[in-house]
Amino acid sequence: MDAKYSIILDYIPDISHQEQMYFVLGCVDISLTPIQINKYFLEFLKVNDTSGKCLFDVIIKELKVIQLDINDFRGQGYNNGSNMKGKHQGVQKRFLDINPRAFYTPCGCHNLN
Repeated sequence: MDAKYSIILDYIPDISHQEQMYFVLGCVDISLTPIQINKYFLEFLKVNDTSGKCLFDVIIKELKVIQLDINDFRGQGYNNGSNMKGKHQGVQKRFLDINPRAFYTPCGCHNLN
């Protein structure tokens, strides 16, 4: 399969006040005609710290576990928090440092609250 993917992430405390990040994977399979687009909820990931570095490290660890190549990463969708979208130390910046083709798109639903 010749696929490219994007991730959608957000985090929220559970009932015990433990931060959990949900991980959604969007895949574009360009080997099929017509091109196929799918989204998959993968899991909740525990996070002990909501800094950009910690969130990034948790994501990178999970990408290695599920064996996805970071060079096939094309998109990032997060909330508008500086730890996620930050241009200097946020998750967005850390991914762009590794793969400049991983474009960031802010999650529009958060703007509706």
